Amino acid sequence: MKLAILVSIVFAFASADSSICVTRTFQYCQQVFGESLNVSQGSDLWNNPATFNYIIQSYYKKGVDGLLAVCQARQQFYTCLGDAYDMCISVNNFISNGKTPSDAKSFVGNLRVLEFDCDGGFIQSSKHFDCINLATQTKITDLSNCWTSYQNDLKNLVPSCNAATTMVNCLSSVYQNVCGSETSWWECERTRLGQLLDQTCPAISCQLGAPSQLSGTRASRVAQVFNHQPDISRVIKSLVNKN
Repeated sequence: MKLAILVSIVFAFASADSSICVTRTFQYCQQVFGESLNVSQGSDLWNNPATFNYIIQSYYKKGVDGLLAVCQARQQFYTCLGDAYDMCISVNNFISNGKTPSDAKSFVGNLRVLEFDCDGGFIQSSKHFDCINLATQTKITDLSNCWTSYQNDLKNLVPSCNAATTMVNCLSSVYQNVCGSETSWWECERTRLGQLLDQTCPAISCQLGAPSQLSGTRASRVAQVFNHQPDISRVIKSLVNKN
């Protein structure tokens, strides 16, 4: 009860001005997120993006129950920050809190992936989660090769957005081959958001059943994201019935 009251107080305070991120509020909300995932306050969760990702993946390996636990923690974090959420999870804010530019981008990317997994891509995440875990754990070499090729393309001065498009298609094809077109789209979108490609390469689009392309307007891509989602209530009901 005390935690709920504190979250409400912090949420009201954070909502007062969305143009700033109050450091003490941000740190408190980070603590709330960690406690939701049973991570001790003294852990490296918010100091090292690799640790952050490792903890999230450890939950994902538990299947849909792990996904739901992460999404609940993410929702509490979002609610805690209120209107200041976007400002607090910006690259600039992480840098101002002592992170290197590289780590700042990684933290923002990880949080944007969570946002997609638990919001825009939740239907696909929950519906195909067993297969997603299967592909992630059994196709490590193929997935790693996609990233290696991407780094090599950048070293060879291939235009960054062209290299990114190839990389996104490579990763998506792995999930396409194992789980089908919906999961291919899911991987394309979460990679695009997690790597901040929607900002650096805004022309990259993800389409259901088709390779990503350097084309399309922002509005049309947003429409594609939501038009590909089945009825969320139906999927949640099916998950409940399984239990």
